[in-house]
Amino acid sequence: MAKINNKTLNEIKRVVNNYNRKIRRLELKGTDLLLPNRTSVSEQLEIAKELNTKVEINRRIKDLQAFTKRGGEKSISVRGKTLPRYQYENIKRYKAIALRNINKKLKFYENTNIMESGQDLGYTYAQLGDREYLNLQAKKKALLNKKISDFETSRQLDNYLNTLKANTRVYDDNVFRNNYLDMIFKNATSFGLDNKKVKVIYDRLKELTPQQLATLFDKDKTIQALLYYYRDIKNIDNEEAFNSLSDDVYDVYDELYNNLDEIIEEVIPYETK
Repeated sequence: MAKINNKTLNEIKRVVNNYNRKIRRLELKGTDLLLPNRTSVSEQLEIAKELNTKVEINRRIKDLQAFTKRGGEKSISVRGKTLPRYQYENIKRYKAIALRNINKKLKFYENTNIMESGQDLGYTYAQLGDREYLNLQAKKKALLNKKISDFETSRQLDNYLNTLKANTRVYDDNVFRNNYLDMIFKNATSFGLDNKKVKVIYDRLKELTPQQLATLFDKDKTIQALLYYYRDIKNIDNEEAFNSLSDDVYDVYDELYNNLDEIIEEVIPYETK
């Protein structure tokens, strides 16, 4: 969670007051325009609690300012579709941010060789058709193909905006580190692993900084596998599939127990240690 200082809190209060005041003024005046729902400082603070950085909080403030600025409430026509200017501005802004984030990650996959247990496989994620890379390509295509005219209602546009926002999240390495380390023991419980071995892996990874662990995860498939197994177990509905997955999990934990120091030495650049 990003910390909210007094300056940011005062800014949220100011923008929320302007936002609600404009809605009240337009309602009293009488209008056929599609107005947003009112909000409150407490509601915006609840939203902020789910965000990781000040950058994201500033984006949410801009969401409200898109309405409060002059003419933000007016209806405009985009490719034959009539919608409020504030809604269109927010969609346009988040779509640009989402595509920028996706393109950055695609570039990483296209220029980074896959490592497995610290060994360079000699191929990039893109060349081997890594599932995360292919998923990102599909996500980018879906975003590019969506047009304002595809949506029939304001609710559908709001849902689309929420999808865009989900693709603009800024992930905090500290949050990732805590969740990843916690997941290591959750896997151990699910698959009945040797807790002593698991603790050795946990303690060694805990010595890394959040940035180092994020780098290790991004580059090495064995480190990534722990998270994928944690996700996959939720979709297992029969004993045969569970036993098959368990064998893979045991192998990965054994590999990390025996070779984690060497993996770290190979994957993380010396100067970052």
